[in-house]
Amino acid sequence: MNPAQREIILGTVSLPLPLTIPNLALWLDAADSSTITLDGSNNVSQWDDKSGNSGRDAVQATALRRPPLGTINGVQALDFDGIDDLLTVTHGAWADLPSYSIYGVVSMDDTSLVYRAWIGKEASAATRKILIGNDASTGLFYNSSLDTINVSKAATYANNVPVLISAHKDGNTTARAYVNGSASSADTTVTTGTNTSDIQIGAGALGGYLWPGQVGEVLIYSDHHSGATRGLIEAYLKAKWGTP
Repeated sequence: MNPAQREIILGTVSLPLPLTIPNLALWLDAADSSTITLDGSNNVSQWDDKSGNSGRDAVQATALRRPPLGTINGVQALDFDGIDDLLTVTHGAWADLPSYSIYGVVSMDDTSLVYRAWIGKEASAATRKILIGNDASTGLFYNSSLDTINVSKAATYANNVPVLISAHKDGNTTARAYVNGSASSADTTVTTGTNTSDIQIGAGALGGYLWPGQVGEVLIYSDHHSGATRGLIEAYLKAKWGTP
């Protein structure tokens, strides 16, 4: 079976793969048009969470900051302008995330625009919980000041080339990022900090680090994935979005 169509059948109910893996905290899937609310200008005002939890939709109340739709390999995605577009998921206790696995399918329009993030959660650099994007070159930037994480991987992004990124933190033990299934080096974490900042999609710190490109799918699990579980999710996303 194609991993993008993999499901578990329970009686007469079939579940897509992300829902079959425990501790799914957030699932944003732009390929599912039923989760997208467009305003009168055909820009996205709300991106509904598919995790089954309540109160975790990504929203933008300001019309001028709403992204339009685009595509990643012909599949519907959100297209952030790198200037002021972003969506916000309101903070809740679930988002403190002492352990987590985050997956994203993204693409950049212009890799010369450095220090840009497709997901972020911080009130300031000193209280950063999550920031994932590109660094001063075209490499992966995965950082948390609160959790003492600073992971990089060279040659991650190229203009208009989709990429599958995942970042995993195991409590106070290790953090590691993967690019299209290939691991970065592991970094030991020494703290587990929390903050009450909202999660931003298409941006990082307080609306900064704005992402110039597409975001197709975001999955957050409040659990650390390794080995087989990570491989299942990455295979599902790769088959669906055509990432390398």
